[in-house]
Amino acid sequence: MDFLYRPPRRDLEEFITGFVNLEGSADHASTIPLYPNNCSYLTFSYLKSATFLHQNDKYQLPKLFVSGQVMESNLRLVVNERIGHLGIEFKPTAFYKLFQFDMSSIINMYVHLSEIDEYHVTLLQKLEDVEDFQNRCNILEGYLLDKIKGAVKTDRIDHCIKLLEKNPATKVKELCRIVAVGERQLRRDFLRKVGVSPKVYAKIQQIKQVFLMIDQDQKESLKEYAYSCGYYDVAHFIHAFQNDIGQNPSKFIDSYDDYLSFYLSNRRE
Repeated sequence: MDFLYRPPRRDLEEFITGFVNLEGSADHASTIPLYPNNCSYLTFSYLKSATFLHQNDKYQLPKLFVSGQVMESNLRLVVNERIGHLGIEFKPTAFYKLFQFDMSSIINMYVHLSEIDEYHVTLLQKLEDVEDFQNRCNILEGYLLDKIKGAVKTDRIDHCIKLLEKNPATKVKELCRIVAVGERQLRRDFLRKVGVSPKVYAKIQQIKQVFLMIDQDQKESLKEYAYSCGYYDVAHFIHAFQNDIGQNPSKFIDSYDDYLSFYLSNRRE
């Protein structure tokens, strides 16, 4: 697989981490795991679309779709011919800010952009009229800049997210105290605007920290991974990692692949 990444222009940095492009083929059917990362995506399929595998169900991905938070360890893309996907990676609350769409409705799933934005046909036509990565990104940037005009604020949730990214072990009660809101209301707001609860967001943030340590070639013991990333102990770390990623962490570290390296490349300090 060939990977491309383009960072956002300055006036889009509040909303997206960048544009990611995946293109390639396989001699035989292969699968690409989808990892939890607290982001959502708007994706344009400019060649053959990959197949989305969820448990035992298979779905042919459409030309233009939005995918939500990944919370399960068994989500895969199946590739058996040449595919090309260009995606916008949104920051946790950004898609809600721009589209006021309930993000809890697409957990572990995707939706056609046509179900969210009536102007999807115009966007699709523009994207299909160009053939290179940079021009497609330019079109998507213009699309987002137009949406910013109607963006809503999510300051309370954004503040909680910053706290959880700094310290995933922060308790929900502490978040509620800081932003002066009840636990039920905070959970409802997170589900609607991010797609997951604050507890799940924190758990995924811990997994991301483990990924980053692996990506930076920090050859640590499981104990050091556990305590560096805020787990109570090694047993809790192994159980959480196995549940969220579907593999024992030792096995995962040994089989770390190029896709995960690309997946994290734009998050390196």
